[in-house]
Amino acid sequence: PLTHSQCYLFKIHGDYKDARILNTDAELGAYPTAFDALLDRIIDEFGLIVAGWSGEWDHALRSAFLRAPSRRYPTFWLSRGQVSDRGQELIDRRKAVVVKAGDADLFFSGLNSKLETIQQSRQLNPVDADMSVAMAKRFLARPEHRIQLDDLFCAETRKIIAHFSPVFAVDQTRRQEQPTDWVLDYESATEPLVRLSAVIGRWGSDNDHKLVLDAVAGLYAEAQKVQSGYRNWLAQKHYPAALVFYGYGMGLTKSGRLGELFKLFDAPLQNKHRGRIQSMNAELAPFLIESHSRQVWNTFEGQERAKAPFSNRLASVLVPRWAPDFAGIESPELLYERFEFLCLLHFMKLRNVNQESLNSMIERSQTKQISLGRISLVEETILRLANEYSTDENRTPLLEAGFAFGSEKYLEDLLGALQADAGW
Repeated sequence: PLTHSQCYLFKIHGDYKDARILNTDAELGAYPTAFDALLDRIIDEFGLIVAGWSGEWDHALRSAFLRAPSRRYPTFWLSRGQVSDRGQELIDRRKAVVVKAGDADLFFSGLNSKLETIQQSRQLNPVDADMSVAMAKRFLARPEHRIQLDDLFCAETRKIIAHFSPVFAVDQTRRQEQPTDWVLDYESATEPLVRLSAVIGRWGSDNDHKLVLDAVAGLYAEAQKVQSGYRNWLAQKHYPAALVFYGYGMGLTKSGRLGELFKLFDAPLQNKHRGRIQSMNAELAPFLIESHSRQVWNTFEGQERAKAPFSNRLASVLVPRWAPDFAGIESPELLYERFEFLCLLHFMKLRNVNQESLNSMIERSQTKQISLGRISLVEETILRLANEYSTDENRTPLLEAGFAFGSEKYLEDLLGALQADAGW
């Protein structure tokens, strides 16, 4: 059937090698009844691209265009120059869009390339993502549904890894694209898994922790399979794993599960390129992702001169998209900034900036070395966090989880240094 054919060729005229094909003006004045019926169906039921036809001749074909009963699908008319009067008549009748094209080969090869790019970067059906999030919340509410939750999350993880496997393996074609295109592709394809991870962080339990760790490790390992090629391309391949890491981390931050968050930061990742095992926060912290490819993040609109363009994108663009699933009425930007501050506290431990080192940096006015990411630039947030952690209710769980070396003085001194650098 016509609608089920991948390619259906209806050759009605124009072949000088075959005398059975219509060619002369008289022959082209009318088609057999069966031809007319099929043409009527094609013009009525399908979108059209007209290439290489002036619309001047082929009277029977002109008649088919003119008698078409509807314009339910669009028509595009390729033109190398001025459209003829008779061609314009058909364009007006079909409400066609005229497209200037040098030649058909360049047009169709270019169109095919654009369609492939759209297919690779298309956002997964948001209805499917919403359904997955709703199912996850229902499963989390009932302990007996733990197996279903595991199946749902693992299925989404496998789907995302399968999506990125061929993408990560290609380097040359990506050189022809803008780096921002890579970013948008990664964000749209990863978003369903990020949203699921955030929901599990917000309402899950310790039993679900390994689910997300495996997802991050799986994406990270897939990105490292091919380690040769364009430098910026290689640097960006860890972004999907980082997004899942951030989603889960912000869910844990919102729920106050700081012990689990500290374990997330400490979880090991195998870096095959460097030949060693690092903690997740040492590989995927926001300020590290930013530093590895800052020029990419500075290309986004409004971020050309920003000091923390990547953190700004997370706080103002991505997190607000995820927040309705798990953040309640809290400001998405503030939630991100609190998460980034906790990343920074853990990062100080990784860099072994202990109390003695911190005192030395403060004495030498070198604390700008620890002012990383957006948290060091948003003065109101630093002051708000300093006020929050001045109370036992907020400070004690933080220190008991292992942040700030478990030291009240360290936390106070670090916040003081951040406030001083921010101009307070």
